[in-house]
Formats: sequence, structure tokens, C-alpha cells
Amino acid sequence: MNAIIDLGSNSVRLMLTGQKTVKHTMVTRLSEGLSTYSVLSDAAMQRTLKAIYDFIDIAKKSGAHNIYIFATEAMRTAGNADIFKRKVFSKTGIQIDVLKGTDEALCGFLGAASSQNKQLIGVIDIGGASTEISIGNTDQNTGLSYCKSLPIGTVRLRDLFYKDRQSAEEYIKKTILEYGNIQADSFIGIGGTFTSLSAMLLGLTEYDGEIVDNSVMQLEELHNLTEKLWTKDDNQIHASYPVLGKERAKVIRYGAILAFHIMQFLKISIMTVSEKDNLEGYCILKNIPI
Repeated sequence: MNAIIDLGSNSVRLMLTGQKTVKHTMVTRLSEGLSTYSVLSDAAMQRTLKAIYDFIDIAKKSGAHNIYIFATEAMRTAGNADIFKRKVFSKTGIQIDVLKGTDEALCGFLGAASSQNKQLIGVIDIGGASTEISIGNTDQNTGLSYCKSLPIGTVRLRDLFYKDRQSAEEYIKKTILEYGNIQADSFIGIGGTFTSLSAMLLGLTEYDGEIVDNSVMQLEELHNLTEKLWTKDDNQIHASYPVLGKERAKVIRYGAILAFHIMQFLKISIMTVSEKDNLEGYCILKNIPI
């Protein structure tokens, strides 16, 4: 059994491989305040360190022989990322593998698209501090035909535009123009934002990955949900949608408007949501048995 920890900008996730893949998630908002101060805050680091230690404990008690940790945008850009890396290594002996934006996009694509039908597939991964879009053909071993990571995500939007929806949307629409002209036969959404939004649209009160995996998200339904979210505060969102944890409830409205505007920008009215993502993709990229 192998254990892979995804050190994301909003959440820390653990995947245990074996006869049945098991995943655990803790929302720690590692990138909170990063857009303002360009460093990881002490509080965010402490929350994330605790999650890492807890997940390592779970992995060892589950019988994991190898434990891998990879990180994304928050660790790519924070001025004190090396300090955090040293703290983790001194306590665990595990080096954090900080992925480049292109490698993060490739991991997302490999995880979500590897089991899909042979066609040109686009994968959208909304994170806490960055969003990746990648395009590739699953029946060709030529890698991605397009991939781009932009420093825009749910925690970053909350930090920059707390409760200011108009400014947030103007910023989103301007920023995502940098993706340029993108075309694919179909699109897949991955990551906690998309899976949480899908669970909400499905009316789930408890998260069930088997139900969310390969679910369909329609633009009109997403728009209606977005409008509802922006009429509520964080506590009301959590109370209305028990499938969300309290920490996820703090950023989901920003993820909703980002997802909505990306779908509009790509001119797609429907997309698939995948439970498989960069955790599985990291294993594929690094030849780690799943």
C-alpha cells in the first residue's frame, strides 16, 4: 500500500492505494493571506502541519509502506515555502515535491482522463490559489496539446474580494482571458470545488464520491446555485448545504462564480465532474502503483 498526500492551497488530501482506493480531506486554507502578504501565515502553516501529521499517522496505521507528499500553487509562490518544507522534513523525514504549474495540470489530466473514451478531453482543476486547464488526447501518447495554470482560485478570490462579488467577477473575467482559445470534445471538472458543487446540486447531505464521480453539471443549474450562495453568509451556506464542511463553506461561493465564468468562457453548457484527479495522476506520472 502507498499513501499520497496532496498539499493543496485550500485543502490537504490523503489517498491510500490498495484493493480499494480510500481518500480523506482536511480543509486548511494554506494559501490564506498569500495574495496580500506573499508568505504563508503562521496560522495556515500550523493548520496544514497538523493535517499532514494526522494523515501520516493514518497512513502508517493503515499499513502504507511508502508515503509521498506533493504540493501546488501555495508552495510554488510563497516566500517562506522553504521554511515550511524544512519543518515537514524535520518532523517526518519526507521531502515535499513542489510541482510546476504544468506538471500539476498534467497530473490532473492523467487522473481524470486516463479512463475516458478516446477523444480530445479538457480538464479544469480549480484550486485554492490556482486553476489549471489542460487539453489532451487519451488515445495518443504525445502528452498534452495545451496546458496553462493561472494564479486564480477560491482562497485567493476570498482574500482579494471578500463579499465584493462585482469586483471578483470583473477580475475573473479579465484573468481567464489569458487561457486563450481552447477547444475540446468534452470537459471534465476536478478538485474540491467541482466535486463540492456537484454534491450540492445532487442534494447530498453526506459526501459520496461514487455518486459524484462522472456526475453531470449544467451551466444553468450552476448559475442558479451561484445566485443562492451569494445571498447567504458562511454560516447560512453551511447550514443550507450540510454536505459542505465549515471551512469549505467559507470559499465555495468564490469557486461557484469562478466555475461559472470558466464554463461561459469555454462556451460549454454541460460538463462531467470526476472524483479522480491529480492524486491518481501523480501516481501515474511518478509510476507509483495504485
